[in-house]
Amino acid sequence: MKPHLTCREATRLVLAGEDRDLLLLERLRLRVHMLICKACPNFQRQVDFMRGAMGQWRRYSEGDDDTAART
Repeated sequence: MKPHLTCREATRLVLAGEDRDLLLLERLRLRVHMLICKACPNFQRQVDFMRGAMGQWRRYSEGDDDTAART
């Protein structure tokens, strides 16, 4: 196993983290990569933003949001 992740590997781990809990070694390697890379933290923020936006849309479409009751 290589000591550091490539951006492609980091991206895969970020996306895998959406579906499952990452192993300790995966989390550590990803954290180190995020500290030295400029692009991957942006990708992580975009994934977090999309997760939040989808959660809000899901709540709205299910009628749990106050704004759904006003329309």
